[in-house]
Amino acid sequence: MREALSTLLAQKISSVLIEDAHGAAGIATERDLLRAINRLGAAGLDAPASDHATRPVQSVSEDDFVYRAIGRVGRLGIRHLLVTDQTGRAAGMVTTRNLLRHRASTVMMLGDEIAVAETPAALATVWSRVPLLAHRLLEERVEPRTIANVVSTELSALTRRAAEIAELRMAASGAGPPPQPYAVLVLGSAGRGESLLAADQDNAIVYADGERDGPEDRWFATLGTHIADILDEAGIPYCKGGVMARNAAWRMSVADWQSTIERWIRRQKPEDLLNVDIFFDAIVVHGDTALGESILAHAFATARPARDFLGQLTEIARRWQMPTTLLGGLKTDTDGRLDLKKHGLLPVFSAARVLAIKHGLRVRGSADRLSSANAEQKTNEADLASLIEAHALFLRMILEQQLIDARSGVRLSPCIDVKRLDTASRTALKAALGKVAIAIDMVSEGRL
Repeated sequence: MREALSTLLAQKISSVLIEDAHGAAGIATERDLLRAINRLGAAGLDAPASDHATRPVQSVSEDDFVYRAIGRVGRLGIRHLLVTDQTGRAAGMVTTRNLLRHRASTVMMLGDEIAVAETPAALATVWSRVPLLAHRLLEERVEPRTIANVVSTELSALTRRAAEIAELRMAASGAGPPPQPYAVLVLGSAGRGESLLAADQDNAIVYADGERDGPEDRWFATLGTHIADILDEAGIPYCKGGVMARNAAWRMSVADWQSTIERWIRRQKPEDLLNVDIFFDAIVVHGDTALGESILAHAFATARPARDFLGQLTEIARRWQMPTTLLGGLKTDTDGRLDLKKHGLLPVFSAARVLAIKHGLRVRGSADRLSSANAEQKTNEADLASLIEAHALFLRMILEQQLIDARSGVRLSPCIDVKRLDTASRTALKAALGKVAIAIDMVSEGRL
């Protein structure tokens, strides 16, 4: 403990990590030192530091958002939080003093509350606070893609927790544990990290082995049904297109997923291309990560050399048209709204996805895909920057409209009320829509 105290004083820090003879980590803080000295007197300084360390050490990943760390220290009532890298090793430490530099509120704790929610009602309570979280972040001028990433992170966490609760339901019903290793995937906008507030369910299950409609598949069918029901009760509605693991088309063994992906790419039917639209944005959120990643790697490896397939996806992206009238105004529906997903986000993320497949890029977000692809294609840097700014503007305008609609009790959608925009905002929106052509040009280069 004397050496620990010397380290604290020399480094001007308030805690040290301690590893015992078996490699288990603990933490000793200033308070631990004071307690040891108070109890043992001066002899406490000569005691082994591991005897007075606290275990286990609470931690967050270095990739987690700050608000998740704030939530964790608040819920656990601790002052030090270990930060780990992707391998689980210590990368640093944050303290309440560090975190107080950031604005903390009850709403910022929702991330940690998801992990301990025991019922769909508890998950619903947390999800109902996401709009407030988005509003606070927007007020603090947080970049729209970051807010979308936060929403996507919580949607993924909700799906993960729904799967955990579903497993408990299966065990309680006498169905037993999972019969095979498996993984739950979140698809579409949440997989890309670009979800906003009008999210619905897009999920899938891959399990190690088993026949369609065999005993393993039936077990996972029940699990997928529980997941879908739990999410719906929590406020994430069923997918209208049926993209949920409770449906056989989105729940398969590794072998069946591989053959299905190969069929999508070989046949190139319209419904198959729609499945590509969903599947190539997937992320593993629960279960055996390596198992889920193996299917995603197979999808990219199979699609990348399939030039006819990539050509079909390119032609779909090229169908985009500027949503303006003959007189140069914005073309809206009968309610005066413009579908900014269809006319803005969709062509951008579709083009970015094609480029990711073409160049074998396993990055998730549309902006990251475009930037990474640019290293291969050398698009004009100013054009690329303006396209990425346009993508951010679309996300911000949709989010702002959804927050307004949520307060007014209007069903949330990606459609914005053009009438509420001032002249400067309309001008900026038209300019941003014009930048979509850059994405079309990028994906058309070389005409796959």
